[in-house]
Amino acid sequence: MDLHQLTEIFRIAKFDFYITCCTIGQRVRQMFDVYNQLSYLQDLLSVLLVINDKVKDDESSDTQLTEQDYKATPTVLEALNCLKNCSYADEYNTVVLLLQLFVASVDRCVTHSSLATDEWMETAKEYVVEAGQLMNHLIKSLIERSGHTDSVIGFLNSLFNVVFNCSKFQEIWETILYKSLQESVRSRILNSTYRGEQVVTFYCHTDFRNLHVKIEEAFAEVAFGVIDKVMEATGLENILYNVTHGSPLPREATKYGRIFSHLLESSLSHPDAMTLQHQLQWKPLASFFRMAVRGKSSIALTEKAQSLLFEAKSLMEDLVLNSIFNGTIAVKDLKLIRQEKDQFLKICDVIDVARIAKKHLPSDMTNIKFDVLMQKLIKQRERELNVFDDFTLKVGVMITMCRDIHYEDSSGRKILAVDIKETEKLLTVDRDSLQLIEFCCPPDFHETYTSVSPPKIIFFNFSNEIVEMLPKIQRFYLSSIFQQFWKRTVRRVLMQRGKSEGLMKLNDVEKLIWQNVKNDLENLGQSLMSGNITLQSVEENLSSFSDEDLESHFKIFESDSIPNNWIKERCDQICLYRQIARCFDTANTIHEIQETFQLAGDFSAIDVLCSTTNKDFKKTVLRELNIGVENACRELKKVSKEESECLKMLIESKTLINWIKKEIKSVQELKVFVDLAMIQAGETPIEVDRVACLHQAATGYSAFIFDLNEDAGYKELMNICNLTWKALKNDPQLSKKLRDVSRLMEWLKGIKESHGAVEVTSLRQVERINADGMYEIGKLAEGSLQLRVPVENREGIDEDKIYTVQQLKDLQSKLMLVAGKAHRTTGAKEEVDRFVEVFDGAQDLETYYHKMCASGNVLFTDLKIILKCNKNSKSPVQVDFRVTEQKPLFANKQQLTDILKELLVFMKESLKNWYDYIDEKREDFYHLNVYTTKQLVILQRALAKFGKQDVSPEIYALLSLVRPNCTVQDLRKAVVEVSEETNSSIDEENVIEDVTREDVVDESKEELIEFWNKLKEMYDDEQQTMAFIEHKRSLNVQEAVMYLLGTSYEEKELKEFVTRFIDRVGCNLSDLCNDNEELENKVVQDKKMEKELVGPVSLKNQGFGTYNVKNYLLQGMDKNATLVKKLKILWEKYLSKTKTVDLSDYASLETLGMLLQCLASSDKTKRSFPQVFKTGCPNLIVSPARNVLNTVLSVYMENNESLPSYDEVLLCNSTTSLEEVVLLWRRALNGDNNKTYCLVNADVLNYDVSVEAVTKLNHLMKGKHGFKLVIICNQEREDQSHMVAALNSDRISSNKLTCRKQEEIQDYLCKQFIQQVKPTNQGLIPAANLTNLRTCVQTVSSKRPGVGKSLLIQRYKERLQCTGQEQNCCITVPLQTPTVQEHNIAKKLIREIQRNDLNFPRIFHLDISPNVCGGLDHFLFNLLVLNTICCSDGFVWQRKFYDLYLVEVTLDPKEAESKDEGKSDQKFITQCFYESLPTVLCRPPREVYQLEEEKSKNLLREDFKDPLMDDQHFRSSSFQRPYCYLRGLDEGTKLDEFTFKGDVSGTHEECLVTLLRHCGLCDPSWSELCHFACFLEKQLEACESSHFCKPEMLAGTGLDGFKTFVVRFMLQMSKDFATPSLQMSDESYPVDPAQETDGSLQALQLRRRWESSEKITITG
Repeated sequence: MDLHQLTEIFRIAKFDFYITCCTIGQRVRQMFDVYNQLSYLQDLLSVLLVINDKVKDDESSDTQLTEQDYKATPTVLEALNCLKNCSYADEYNTVVLLLQLFVASVDRCVTHSSLATDEWMETAKEYVVEAGQLMNHLIKSLIERSGHTDSVIGFLNSLFNVVFNCSKFQEIWETILYKSLQESVRSRILNSTYRGEQVVTFYCHTDFRNLHVKIEEAFAEVAFGVIDKVMEATGLENILYNVTHGSPLPREATKYGRIFSHLLESSLSHPDAMTLQHQLQWKPLASFFRMAVRGKSSIALTEKAQSLLFEAKSLMEDLVLNSIFNGTIAVKDLKLIRQEKDQFLKICDVIDVARIAKKHLPSDMTNIKFDVLMQKLIKQRERELNVFDDFTLKVGVMITMCRDIHYEDSSGRKILAVDIKETEKLLTVDRDSLQLIEFCCPPDFHETYTSVSPPKIIFFNFSNEIVEMLPKIQRFYLSSIFQQFWKRTVRRVLMQRGKSEGLMKLNDVEKLIWQNVKNDLENLGQSLMSGNITLQSVEENLSSFSDEDLESHFKIFESDSIPNNWIKERCDQICLYRQIARCFDTANTIHEIQETFQLAGDFSAIDVLCSTTNKDFKKTVLRELNIGVENACRELKKVSKEESECLKMLIESKTLINWIKKEIKSVQELKVFVDLAMIQAGETPIEVDRVACLHQAATGYSAFIFDLNEDAGYKELMNICNLTWKALKNDPQLSKKLRDVSRLMEWLKGIKESHGAVEVTSLRQVERINADGMYEIGKLAEGSLQLRVPVENREGIDEDKIYTVQQLKDLQSKLMLVAGKAHRTTGAKEEVDRFVEVFDGAQDLETYYHKMCASGNVLFTDLKIILKCNKNSKSPVQVDFRVTEQKPLFANKQQLTDILKELLVFMKESLKNWYDYIDEKREDFYHLNVYTTKQLVILQRALAKFGKQDVSPEIYALLSLVRPNCTVQDLRKAVVEVSEETNSSIDEENVIEDVTREDVVDESKEELIEFWNKLKEMYDDEQQTMAFIEHKRSLNVQEAVMYLLGTSYEEKELKEFVTRFIDRVGCNLSDLCNDNEELENKVVQDKKMEKELVGPVSLKNQGFGTYNVKNYLLQGMDKNATLVKKLKILWEKYLSKTKTVDLSDYASLETLGMLLQCLASSDKTKRSFPQVFKTGCPNLIVSPARNVLNTVLSVYMENNESLPSYDEVLLCNSTTSLEEVVLLWRRALNGDNNKTYCLVNADVLNYDVSVEAVTKLNHLMKGKHGFKLVIICNQEREDQSHMVAALNSDRISSNKLTCRKQEEIQDYLCKQFIQQVKPTNQGLIPAANLTNLRTCVQTVSSKRPGVGKSLLIQRYKERLQCTGQEQNCCITVPLQTPTVQEHNIAKKLIREIQRNDLNFPRIFHLDISPNVCGGLDHFLFNLLVLNTICCSDGFVWQRKFYDLYLVEVTLDPKEAESKDEGKSDQKFITQCFYESLPTVLCRPPREVYQLEEEKSKNLLREDFKDPLMDDQHFRSSSFQRPYCYLRGLDEGTKLDEFTFKGDVSGTHEECLVTLLRHCGLCDPSWSELCHFACFLEKQLEACESSHFCKPEMLAGTGLDGFKTFVVRFMLQMSKDFATPSLQMSDESYPVDPAQETDGSLQALQLRRRWESSEKITITG
């Protein structure tokens, strides 16, 4: 419905006020908010006119309102809001009509309804205020945009004419509009859009009679507010001119009168208005005076304004002008007139000056120009005031000079000699309050009018002589010559007068002092002008003035009648005279130096000056000093008095100078001597001052001391003097210091004698280093930091001396002792401090460099940094990346220490950035957390060359941490997978497109399949789809759906398109989808297998190495940038472009992470977690030290699960790094929560590491759930551990069982070590199968030494060799140091790592010495349980399950005895981890005999696996021959005819009991028993081969039983030889006291030696 139709409806329809308002509101919003169609405004205006007529008719009727009518008001208000930015006249009318509708809605509710409650009235008031604010915005925008045009004024009038029935609302409405109009006009004035004059003109010229009264009031108030500024800017004259020439109407003149009257009344009514100051400073006043003088005007002022104006005019005429003419004007008023002179003259132009002037002028001056007279009169009064001020200043100068005229009484108090009190009093009078006539006599008016006459000062009442003296004394006052003459004359006059004559008057000062001073000055001036002044007079009168000041002092003698060029001439002559005097002294001093130090050179240049000495010389007049004299002293004229004194001091200090020359050979030695003297001085102030004085004096005179030779002449000496005088300028006290030092000769000699070689050498080294040293950081022959210092060898050839870090630290330690007390004023501390600062900075820089290289940053590989220690080095720092094509980076125009600080900050930030990058990759790739940064670098370098070079077995050992027993095939497969993942996109980009039909089909298959899979969900007709594809050649799903749903192909077209599609593609869509996945999988597998099995496999890289990377990054460096800025740019380029690139010699972290991920074992076994622990938080266990490792094993014993792996458990010690702990956190928190992780012995961590570890743990745990983490600490160190304190809230109660029993631990380990023994893929038989226990780890123990442990291990080795293994199949690792060095053992074992293709089982024999007490459990747990130990280089040794590990250990007899007696549960018994391992116990022969006896009777338990008697020993002749003979002796058999045949006889128990019975020891060890048997066997063998013991030889001799006798004797000898003489605790096991028959002393007695008994000799 358009607006025309709406208008007709409103005309004929029944009127409803609410509906009408709602309709209009909706239409207005549509027009302005939605459509913004302003073309409908005229139509809308027509509608509103009809509505307003309806509203008027409706108001006359008695209509009852409803609640709905109250909603009409806000509706109309919303419509008004749409029109608040209107800018056209039609819009103004629309606003007015809408506003009337709004008023009607408010009035209806107020007038015709009983529902108009207080609440609604308050709401209506808010509506009225809101409407007023809308009009406020509209008024401001209209006036800002259009000004006060007729249309705007008309609109404003309409707004003001809006009438509310409620008077309260009407008042609010008019107040808002009034303020809005005022603010808008004032705002335009402030913004310079309006000028104030325009507002005034508008107000005065506008007819407001037909407008609302508030409009006129608003403009009037603004005009009154700006009229004063308009008057100042434009002037009343201009306004009056515009008004009078424009023939103003009466109403305009009236308004101007109101404005001017308002201005006058406001400006002249305040208390200070009728003062001269205000009237001169208020600029419009002159214009108002002119308006009043002109008489009649159309502008009528108010009576009050006229009265004020006439009052101000009277003040100016009667008060001010009269006082100016007669001279009675106050000084302060005259000063105001002088300041506002122009304003005062303007006022004088418009007032009646002539009337006042005629009162004071003589009769003959009545026809003059009064304006000219007034100007000259003002000028004269100003001159009088200025003259008086100048006269007062001169009087002040005179009084100052008089104050210097005084006597001194007996107490030294000064008493003034001149009476100046009256004059001083006059000087202090307040002159501003006095009249000008009191200061001076004004001149005659004739003189004033014709010329400016000088006034006569009468204020001080001085005589003419004093008045004449004042300007001259002011002229000479600042001259030092005058001051000197004045003081001299004053002294003479005071001495002549005496104190009794009383005070002098000013006239006396003029006669007695001033006249004499003036005469002296005139005489001196005349003699200077003529040049006839004697040198004596120059000395007396001018000696106190320096050469530079003479010319300025002589200016008081300048004269206008004589040229003043004499001044410079006299000054030059006086300077020459003074120079001659100085030259005489200097020449004599040089001559004395020549004689004192016996200089043999040419000194003829000073002969003239030395020979011109004359007594009458000072009587010569100044002008007689000629050029000849000047030439004679030219060489010495620059020598000052101080410099001459400096030379004289050399002569006085001859002894000191000669001593220094003799004892100290150079300035460098002098510096060292001074530094050491300062050290010896300590903190005593006197001593410190002495050393400082010595240093400064000797340095200042160093040229005389070290550079002056005996053959030097005058010229050479002067060159030396010039160097010394330069030092004198810097230190004016140099001569005095040399004198002071020369008095301390004995002290200096004592210091020289007390100096040692260490102090001197150390300081010399530091000075040499600071001067020429050069630090080198990088890959060096030794370490990564060294200092290179050039020195001269004995042959005089320069060579470099190399300092290592340790040597520099030694030097630093010496310096701390030597220079610890050096005073800061000497160079020693500065040198030492600089050395220490640079050395510390170099060490820090080397540390960052080493960390950066160790962390795998290729940018810093092969980096070399050079630091030049010399302060004056132009390039103190050089950074060389060892790239031939690029120059090194230099640091220019900076101090080394400053650059070092910047470099360290850069390196620190770069290292942090790199560590953050590594941490980021560790988050992305879980398996990177298995390795330390050092190990990652090893893998990055090694794997980059895989496929090109053989990978060492050590690398496979590292990879086995994520892939157990990693092989070449495993690595090849992983490399193939990584290459496919990382290079798929590269392969696609690099494929050369052969645009054939088949390629197009292959390329589009994936698109066709994806298209059909999406389309068939919405449209499943395959035939139509194939036809669409072939017809439209489009794969847009939306397009296909729209087309196929609206159009279907007919049968003929359908068949043709489908046939073409199948011919092109090869099959229909369904077959394509079914076959494609299988085909692609097969192709991928074929390619993968081909890559794995055929040809070399390697990681893809960019084809260039780190060298090329650095060359690329260094290109295009800004030469003007600082070194650190260059490095930052280089670092940013590296981080952004090359850090993730795979290089030919370095794989990236991303690639390594993917490789490890592909290589990692797929074992997803989930470990059980004991119920006492909680998942998702750390579980802290505090356990006794003896149970720590058992507690670890208890965590993993749930359900008899496998032993923990290397990545699950970290055993800490004091050297454990923060990185290792954090890596365990990452493995625990970032994994799949299948494994359980333990941090063991966390209490021994370094405090800083512990703090950082806890902080990192809290950070990593955020948002992580379900992880299994246990932290185990030692109870004995609980109070010292930060970890325990920090995690105390997660502590497991001691009441809960966290540690299994020892027997359970032993059983668990035994089962696990048995399960690990299984045949390998290579068909290797585990070495453990050769043992009784069948475990791959065993402890071979005994309670005493020598009971067969080594023999058992030897038998295992022989058995292993019998299986066809290598001879080196047994590797012995001795553990003999008190603390096990795990890294060293690992390094030794790593050398034994086997190649993958050369594996065979081996025995590893860990021979533990009894004195091993530290680190053993840690080592055994890592090696045997976690299967891995690591060396300091990062490589690891992994235990293979097919190897056999034997731990040989001898138990402590005391502990063994305690455990045997059932005391093993005592708290203080030490428990070692090897006791938990599967153990075989080797026993002594006596115990073995008992067990053999039980075995023969089948009484031994079935699970007994310990070794008994060695069968090989039993069957050997070493045991069988002695056994057979001893058995014969026991049985009483005759041995004469017995010979051992080599047969085995008897049993183990029979053999043992026989040997034990005859060995001589109650409980021998196996070694003792074997020694006895072997010795006896050798003797018996010799007996059998002896000719005398053969049966045939003894037959018939009557020596029956001789061989038996010999055997018995040999038995006795074997006892003595095979057993120790004393039973020592370390050689033989102690005999049971119960078995001793002769008491306890028998064990310590010497055995009966066979040598001391009767013996026989058998010779064969």
